[in-house]
Amino acid sequence: MRNAVTDTRTQRHVHPSILLVILCTAAFMSTLDVFIVNVGLRSIGTDVHDTSLADLSWVLNAYAIVFSALLVPAGRLGDRYGNKQAFLAGLALFTLGSLGCALSSDLWLIVGLRCLQAVGRPR
Repeated sequence: MRNAVTDTRTQRHVHPSILLVILCTAAFMSTLDVFIVNVGLRSIGTDVHDTSLADLSWVLNAYAIVFSALLVPAGRLGDRYGNKQAFLAGLALFTLGSLGCALSSDLWLIVGLRCLQAVGRPR
């Protein structure tokens, strides 16, 4: 069993300024994503063959619902497994979802990938 002194010596410390830049960049990415989808909703509708506004609204709504539903459980997972691991896993999921959305031309696949983005959105 390792003692507290050993644990403290083996941990790497990141300069607070670097950490602040990383966290601000992640927050900027997720906020920018929400605004881009709002602005580009009409273009998305055109690209997926003029779907109805009701169907198209799920691109925004699914993201908001999933993000809201998972906010507390994701925080709990971060507490349990470590904030750094939760942050990196979330960032990877968010990036994969973003890439999938960019490459997709099917509305419901985009909605599913937006849900994946919401699961991974950096908190």
